Amino acid sequence: MEQAVTAPGAVKIVPFAAERARELMQKLGKEIENSRTHGDPDAIHDLRVAVRRLSQCLDVFSGLFPSKSAKRVRKRIRRIRQLAGDVRDIDIALELLGKVPLPVPDGFPERLAQQREHSYAALTRKLNRLEKRQRLAEWYQLLGLEPQS
Repeated sequence: MEQAVTAPGAVKIVPFAAERARELMQKLGKEIENSRTHGDPDAIHDLRVAVRRLSQCLDVFSGLFPSKSAKRVRKRIRRIRQLAGDVRDIDIALELLGKVPLPVPDGFPERLAQQREHSYAALTRKLNRLEKRQRLAEWYQLLGLEPQS
C-alpha cells in the first residue's frame, strides 16, 4: 500500500473547510445584525456578499458536510439573498437616478423609495425570525461546526 505524500505545511482539507465555513457563518451573523439595525445600502450589500460566500463555501466543500444539512442551510440562506437582492436592486436604481441627467417621471423616485421600504421590511421580518428561532445556532449544528466564542 502506498503512503500518502503530504507537502510540508500542507493544509488538511476537512479542518480548513470547517474553519472557513465557521468564519463565514460568523461573518453572516454579523451582517444579519448590521442589516437589521442599520439597513443602509452598504449593510444590505455586505449581507448579500456574506450569504453568497457562505453558499459558495458549502458548494465547493459539499462532500465534506452532511449533504442534507448543507442543502437545508443553502436553501434557507438563498431566501435571505433573494430578499436582500430586492432591496439592493432598488438601492442601485435610486443611486443611478441621482447620477443620470435624464428626465424622470413625477413621483418615480418616491415610488422606488416606498418600494424599498416594503422590500426592506420583508427582509427585516425574515432576519428577525432567524434571530427569534435561533437559526444560526441550528445551522452551526447542522453543519457540525462549533460557534466561535
